[in-house]
Amino acid sequence: MSTTWRRTTLWLLDNIEPLQQVGRQVHFDQASFWLAIQQAGLPFELACSNVNYYVHFSGQHRYFDPEREIAVLHYHAGSFNVLGLLEPAAELSALERAAIKQANEQGADGFDNRVFWDLRYSLFPKRGSGVGSRGENAIYKRRLLQDHGVETVGSVLDVGCGDLEVVKALNIMDYVGIDQSPYALEMARQLRPNWQFRLGFPPDVKSADMALCLEVLIHQKTAGAYRTLIDFIAQKTLGSFVRLWVRQRRCLN
Repeated sequence: MSTTWRRTTLWLLDNIEPLQQVGRQVHFDQASFWLAIQQAGLPFELACSNVNYYVHFSGQHRYFDPEREIAVLHYHAGSFNVLGLLEPAAELSALERAAIKQANEQGADGFDNRVFWDLRYSLFPKRGSGVGSRGENAIYKRRLLQDHGVETVGSVLDVGCGDLEVVKALNIMDYVGIDQSPYALEMARQLRPNWQFRLGFPPDVKSADMALCLEVLIHQKTAGAYRTLIDFIAQKTLGSFVRLWVRQRRCLN
């Protein structure tokens, strides 16, 4: 089957015009797989749409089994809202809304910080790290950091630097920003190419005279993770440690 699928795929890539005419050229792999099944004469059974139920656009759901629940949702990146919840723009039925509500509840149970922030910075770069680092909040934090001498110390380590909205305008001599999101770091590098950035919490990152941790601790899922982060920052701080947090999760809004 693999040889047949490879052959039909290469043939379809050389004869892509019919798919282009209907705007489906990106689905050449699926079309070539179906051609391979036909050419190989393999038996198949149509699966009901309940196990691949698209919600990113409105359309007819053929082969839907009304006796079964929607088991698997099919969506694209544009179906997420700024909070990382599924909120498709398509017109949805009560059944579809219930399935999306259930999916969002399941997602909340398995919430992953890294996945969320990758989604946030890649799909909503203007919102980025949230309202906690915009407007008056950013001005307040920037002034607080200046009062603590962030522009006069020899070196600064920013743990959870995000998109640099708070510190990008500061005159910091030796700055290293670390973050778990590669999308955030790419934005940060474009803003301050003269600064250094590292992905994750690298154990070999150099210690600094001042360590910053702005609204990062509130995102730790467990008390153990919270303490681990505190220990990491303490180990990497030669002088002062500026810690900011909010009790509400307003930075996600």
